[in-house]
Amino acid sequence: MASEPKREPGDPGASSDPLQRSSRPMPVPSDWLRDPEHRHLADSVDRLAGDVDLVTTLALQNFEGPDYEYFETELARYGLAVFGAWMFRKTIFEKCRARGYGLPVLDRPFTFDEIEEIKGETVAKALYHFRVDVLMKRKWDSTKGANLRTFFIGQGIIRFANIYRHWYGNEARFRNASRVDDNDLLLDLSGARTEDFARSVADRSIIEQALAEVKDPRVKRAMILSAAGRSQAEIAVDLDVTEKTVERMLYNERQRMKKRRAG
Repeated sequence: MASEPKREPGDPGASSDPLQRSSRPMPVPSDWLRDPEHRHLADSVDRLAGDVDLVTTLALQNFEGPDYEYFETELARYGLAVFGAWMFRKTIFEKCRARGYGLPVLDRPFTFDEIEEIKGETVAKALYHFRVDVLMKRKWDSTKGANLRTFFIGQGIIRFANIYRHWYGNEARFRNASRVDDNDLLLDLSGARTEDFARSVADRSIIEQALAEVKDPRVKRAMILSAAGRSQAEIAVDLDVTEKTVERMLYNERQRMKKRRAG
């Protein structure tokens, strides 16, 4: 039987102090989900959900197995598109506030890596709770008007609120604590503590120019730590994330650097 995705301590969404809000399954307003760019994904989900025979079959299979996995994959694709767009536009905060979740608003745009990380965590948890709290408990009734998508996105709103709240707290602590450490690491990398001070200053200038276009402070620190010879496991501990997250952050940023150099 499926279980809620496990997260290591410190992972996004692993807050030990969750929001004190009811997780009672509730659909979001249907007009929230009328974005034309997601229409094809929405139609795909609705075609499956509208098949009463399929939904009955999934229930008989306890919402497990290949048929449900296919349906769940379509839901995941739709959820990733919706939450990714809402985060990119920063309308996610309005949606959460409308559902009773007052969250601190980020004072800058989300980076690509942040969107990928948070929307992935949100959808993974939403899929689990949608199955357990909505489908298995028969909370959705097709005769009452609300479609499955609105219930699923409603679960995503609940999960996003907790995940973002924990992530935002870590982000604030990280920004306050890392500035001096990053400066020391740059000094070490450029050899500023050697006798050839002039060469070290030039080296540091080159390093800083290379990192100037890295907007995400966590990615920048990961790049510095990697250049300093730290393993991904050590970087993960430093940033309070998983090794997989570090691997993705470094890979994505190196790909962006290649494109910038090629352009």
